[in-house]
Amino acid sequence: MSAAPPPVARGHEHPLTPDSYDIRFPQLAMLMREQGCKMLIYPGAFNLTTGPAHWELLQRARAVDNQLFVATCSPARNPDSSYKAWGHSTLASPWGEVLATTEHGAAVLVSDALDLQHCDRVRTQVPVSKQARTDLYRPVEWIGAGSSKADPGGNDDGEDHGKRPRVAASGV
Repeated sequence: MSAAPPPVARGHEHPLTPDSYDIRFPQLAMLMREQGCKMLIYPGAFNLTTGPAHWELLQRARAVDNQLFVATCSPARNPDSSYKAWGHSTLASPWGEVLATTEHGAAVLVSDALDLQHCDRVRTQVPVSKQARTDLYRPVEWIGAGSSKADPGGNDDGEDHGKRPRVAASGV
């Protein structure tokens, strides 16, 4: 059995190829954006439960979070299949606008709104990558009345009994 050929990516020995579940993880999209990516393409087949609730929301979130285009392609819904795909292939802009979308049937999505320089304009208008306070994003230690690490309040019932977060500070 021969292995599938690696995905095409210039300048990377180990390129990343996201799939539909990867759209749920902002960290992966952020890493790609840091490498200069201006468009993410996710193949996906969300179902009739997660599709209406999450599919477009996650596309727009990844587009806005990373100020890039997000394109998704989904199979059309087949009423005879045991798995019912949501469909709705979509193109979202770096501003989070849905530029083009399909319904659940077979369709081809075509858009002339894809201007990769738009990513640069949005990144200049709202320079989140330069303004991110990464020094503040670190683990939090929970403190409370008790000494149990599982429940700093000293109770083992899983309830929050006055716990409060404390960020472990260094150099203060």
